[in-house]
Amino acid sequence: MGRDYQERAQADFYDPENLDDDGDYDDLDPETRRLVEAKLNRRDKELARRGGLQPPPAFLDSGTNSRELANK
Repeated sequence: MGRDYQERAQADFYDPENLDDDGDYDDLDPETRRLVEAKLNRRDKELARRGGLQPPPAFLDSGTNSRELANK
């Protein structure tokens, strides 16, 4: 996977203004995480079904498009 990486110094960093490393967040237990991820997946599928969310191609399996995701 690393063979297709192209270094871009101006883009290869995180803007400190957009980081919240000092936030105090509790760990999620595995069951809570599964519930949250399931809820987010349902939301994303509904948005995609309505045409309001198009996942970037990088996140699709090869041969899958966003319309197919909305129908799952």
